[in-house]
Amino acid sequence: MVLDIQVIFVTKNWRLVKKAAIELLQLDSTVSVGRIGGDADKLPYSGVKVNEKFNGVAFTTLHTLYLLLKNKDCFLTTTLLVWDENHWGQRSKMGCKILEFCKKNNISILGLTATPLENDAFHVVFYRSFPDLVNAGWLARPIIEEPVTTGVEWSPGLNASGDFTAMSLRQLAVNANRNNLIAGYYNTHSNRFGQTLVFACNIEHANLLTRIFTQFGVTVAPIHGDVREEQQNQFMQDFQDGIIRVLISVEMLTHGIDLPTVKTIFLCRPTTSDILFTQMIGRGTRTQKGKSDFYIVEFTDNIKIHSDVMINAKRHFKGASGLDISDEKVARQSNGRNQHHEFDPSGLPMWIPDDSSLPASIRGLWLRRGQTFGVEFELMCPGMPEIEPSDPGWWCIATEILNTISSATEFVAEEPIGGYSGVESGFLKDCTVWNVEYDSTAGFEVTTRILSGIDGYLEVDRVCEALDKVIPSLGLDVNYETATHVHFGWNSQAPEELRRLVRLVRLAESGLGTLVAPSRLADFDGQNYNLKKPNSYCKPLSYIASEADITSWKSLKQVEEAFSDRYVTVNLKSLFKQGTVEVRMHSATIEARKILLWISFWQQLFWAASVDRVIPATEDHYIIQPDGDIVEFARTYLPSDNEPLQAAFLRHLDNRRREILEIWRQSSILSAWTKFRVNWKAVA
Repeated sequence: MVLDIQVIFVTKNWRLVKKAAIELLQLDSTVSVGRIGGDADKLPYSGVKVNEKFNGVAFTTLHTLYLLLKNKDCFLTTTLLVWDENHWGQRSKMGCKILEFCKKNNISILGLTATPLENDAFHVVFYRSFPDLVNAGWLARPIIEEPVTTGVEWSPGLNASGDFTAMSLRQLAVNANRNNLIAGYYNTHSNRFGQTLVFACNIEHANLLTRIFTQFGVTVAPIHGDVREEQQNQFMQDFQDGIIRVLISVEMLTHGIDLPTVKTIFLCRPTTSDILFTQMIGRGTRTQKGKSDFYIVEFTDNIKIHSDVMINAKRHFKGASGLDISDEKVARQSNGRNQHHEFDPSGLPMWIPDDSSLPASIRGLWLRRGQTFGVEFELMCPGMPEIEPSDPGWWCIATEILNTISSATEFVAEEPIGGYSGVESGFLKDCTVWNVEYDSTAGFEVTTRILSGIDGYLEVDRVCEALDKVIPSLGLDVNYETATHVHFGWNSQAPEELRRLVRLVRLAESGLGTLVAPSRLADFDGQNYNLKKPNSYCKPLSYIASEADITSWKSLKQVEEAFSDRYVTVNLKSLFKQGTVEVRMHSATIEARKILLWISFWQQLFWAASVDRVIPATEDHYIIQPDGDIVEFARTYLPSDNEPLQAAFLRHLDNRRREILEIWRQSSILSAWTKFRVNWKAVA
């Protein structure tokens, strides 16, 4: 039998299939809609006929499609496969079979998901961050309540997938005091929390909570696999109509269900999965008339082990979700400003497509959506080398820079900062906006807001383009006396992981030296290089972290003490103050292609440091000799899950080091370095 279908829409179950088909017809009633497999009860549209071309969209489930592809007597042709909730089942036997079939038959696949997997089979070609959708009014804004402490002592185990075991979750599910606390807390605050969706540990837990909520006089219903589908649908309709105030679910309502009346999410089921957490709180993000925000209420236990991997709202919204909304918009704050950096590099990795529709500066780069970063651009005014904030000229130039930045992004400070911010000064700058600050070395410093994800890359590209047009007219310049520093999010302070990070940096330094201006490696007075002396603001890491030091580290205190001098290629001093790692090695620039390549490289290096593997020791050195092969380092240690895009990234590295090679050739003293290029491996 032959099935010839124009477009196939596939997802995990018939409930989601039916929802998608109805929504498609609401958008365009002229589209022909059909069904593959199932029956009219599953989807009330005609089945696709065998041996006849179907010019429309045929809907089915992953399991049905998998069975068809297994049938040797069935020949299936289609132009496009749309896979909704493509994070689900992608790595299963049936998911692999479907992907293999599409690849073999050159069938295009469009994957749709709000929670992409790490190293998934789909390349992100269109992405909108959570804050973008919130700020545009498409999604409701989360209000994170203070967690409710249950007092339960809990020592959970982890299953093969890394989440809490069923037995561990049952320990919470059957705890009467905990369950009474949950129901009682809702009853006390029912007027404020309104229509509430509760996520329980398991079916037993959902049933127990249903009985206890009922005892408190709350109209409530359970939604789980032991409840008939017809009854579930009626419960959800009654919830939408306000007849039922609370629904209690066991993961069933984490996919594709729109319940816009949800005002509050109760998280009574702990998890280590950022995807599951995203899906649970996602049920509250649906908007409707009169609803622009929703509450998140977490019930937290005294967890003895594995607390480091458990996802909570603060960790989720500051990292893995890629959220980039200022604190005052996410949680209740006393002063309404996010005054310091809070970083979490646990987000999902992705390669940016090497696509001509994207800016050239970001194509083929790698990023980690949750790993935030901030860039500091130093700018100098050669005509006024001693310019200070007391000079009206400083304020005039700084204000013009801010105005220029505001043409590229709405997140801009109202006025320049004419002094130093910090705890000591009593002034903490707002890190949710771009700032222009006084810098005693250069005169001016542009600092980005806290950025993350592809939106962060695009914002840097736009601002750099704007600055490039105006900087010369303001009499500003970037030169050997200025630098570009980047702060990267890093939430791990495990000594072993920090050892791997430092060893990787030491291993990479000789290759990184081929990507930056020579004045960042050697002492330079504007005319002459002293190759026997390092740049005093950017010394090699072995200057303060010798191999013997690294081996001796047994505690965080020892690591912190080692980084008493911040003037090194990579400074961990900031890690213990604000949760960032500062990379000081890059020369000054306002070219996005250089900055974003640098950011992408370092995000990959931080990822590599989180992988448990042996990093070879390197010899201590007083200066950096640019004799390494940065491309070979990248091939060996950085992510390689997407060979075509990694190849594009390696070409970026190769092109950049060849630019630097030309600088070496133009100087008699630096020309000695050109001999190192004979060791560079070829790049396809």
